[in-house]
Amino acid sequence: MKHLSNAALAALVSLALTQGASAQDMPPRTIGSLDVNAATTAPLQVTRSVHLDADPEAIFATIADNENWVSWFDSLESVDGLDGSRTFTLTGGQGALTENIVAFDAPNLFAWAISEGNPLGLEDHLGALHVMADAEDGEGSVVSLSVFYDHPDLAGIAPVTEGGGATITDALVSAHGGTVAQEVFGTETITIRTMRVTDTSVDDLWSVMVDGFGDVAQWSSVISEAVLFGKTDTSNDSLLGVGRKCFIPGFNSEVQERVVEVDREAGRFAYEVLAGLPPFASNGRSQWDFEDLGDGTTLVTSTITMDITDGTPSMAVGMAKGSFGQLMTISIDEFIHFANTGEPHPRELASRS
Repeated sequence: MKHLSNAALAALVSLALTQGASAQDMPPRTIGSLDVNAATTAPLQVTRSVHLDADPEAIFATIADNENWVSWFDSLESVDGLDGSRTFTLTGGQGALTENIVAFDAPNLFAWAISEGNPLGLEDHLGALHVMADAEDGEGSVVSLSVFYDHPDLAGIAPVTEGGGATITDALVSAHGGTVAQEVFGTETITIRTMRVTDTSVDDLWSVMVDGFGDVAQWSSVISEAVLFGKTDTSNDSLLGVGRKCFIPGFNSEVQERVVEVDREAGRFAYEVLAGLPPFASNGRSQWDFEDLGDGTTLVTSTITMDITDGTPSMAVGMAKGSFGQLMTISIDEFIHFANTGEPHPRELASRS
């Protein structure tokens, strides 16, 4: 959950603020076999992942087909090349866009860098699609898109690049079937939205997340203990206003939270962070939504938002996005495993030893 993320982000931000921005000074960043720091010093700006109903070989073939990219984007007219670089001709006589192929490692990694002088004005750009067999579910694949860049107007350009990322991943879902798994975006406000479809009823999920608000340490591998404080009546709507302290031994830290929304009819539950936010954040909120899809299946959506303090270096924000995204993937899988089986995830059991 966001508990470890807060502590981890505090450490990451400290690194970003005290270390230089050169590749040799930055903490290691890797995507599969790709050394990100060797390719760019820019921060992570957009990340999005999808679960697809196909094997990595089929998905990589779709990604490696240049003509698919032209069909995905209305702004592209044609494409030429792939071995080392490719050039897209833009529609409406807007010129051309050239990308250097940074990695072509079938069936797992395709990475590219837009050359200087690109129409969007992106600086130090790197895009990467990482294709992996789905180890958690044992079926299909997970594809993660990561986009790194700098820009003079990050807030202004962010919606464009975020939309481009959504276009790519949504096209892959359309081609192979599947669902969006996670979106991490924003500059002035970070949003981390993580989604899973599970064969678990809303009632069972609600029982673990809401009714068991004080028992999070039973299923979370990063929390050793959770203690309720203030108002401690945790029955149904009476949970509103209840506080929780979560202890994270890996970082010797504590996060304090308070329930701000309990709506069983809408399937919505939310809490705000009272203490333990990273130094660059002024507000933090976590919301869980449970949508009954019928036949005993549920769409689980976790949404974390954090307002960024003015003047925070973009590298610190980029590191925050990556850390939050990874940790929320771990968290939601542990939560659903516990709601499904009544037993802690193997990762949680290992954390107790």
